[in-house]
Amino acid sequence: MSFYTSRKDKPEWLLREFPDIFKQARQVLDIGCDQKKIASLLPAHISYTGLDIIPEADIQWNLDSGVALPIKDKEYDLVLCLETLEHLEQIHFIFDQLCRVGSRYILITLPNPISRIFFSYLLGRKCTKKEVEQRKFGAYMKFYGLPFDRPFDRHRWFFNTEESVSFVAYRAKLNGWKVRDISYSLDTERGLKKYLKFLLAGFGKKRMYNFFNETTVFLLEKDVL
Repeated sequence: MSFYTSRKDKPEWLLREFPDIFKQARQVLDIGCDQKKIASLLPAHISYTGLDIIPEADIQWNLDSGVALPIKDKEYDLVLCLETLEHLEQIHFIFDQLCRVGSRYILITLPNPISRIFFSYLLGRKCTKKEVEQRKFGAYMKFYGLPFDRPFDRHRWFFNTEESVSFVAYRAKLNGWKVRDISYSLDTERGLKKYLKFLLAGFGKKRMYNFFNETTVFLLEKDVL
């Protein structure tokens, strides 16, 4: 399976990997939409709404306010939440809100902090060598380090792939949804490809994903009983 390698090509990848989902969708809600880059790529029949704290969003909203989203129940047949939940203190509340406002499908992406941090320290690879950026992010980890100054934004939760899978499955079921598909991004760009087969045999599949998966994509579907 192919995978996106940056935020820039993420929208194109999503439409390429989930074509049937976007063909079926009529109203899309993009929670944590940032600059709404996916909006211009959507088929003409889709009505798009972006929600975020920044002024560019169609609905400007603080996801950590603890207040329910200003959206009716089951209003959108496709809800996107891409690289957003990990930034929120109210991650459980907002996950439940995704389930409330969605009616058919939800697409969620979550990072794997263990992979990113483990190899940064192991290889001595710094996120940035510039002191001005270290004041914002920290030296080794953009969103998990100890920045010199208080950051505007950072990741709030430290977890591995296995934990994110369990979390999403649990809260999805709690809200009447089911996990239809999970996609993993195995990082083979650090010269580790030749060891993957060995790791599968020696460490097991779960451990391999915990160390080498960088991002997990979840496709949730409304569970119709």
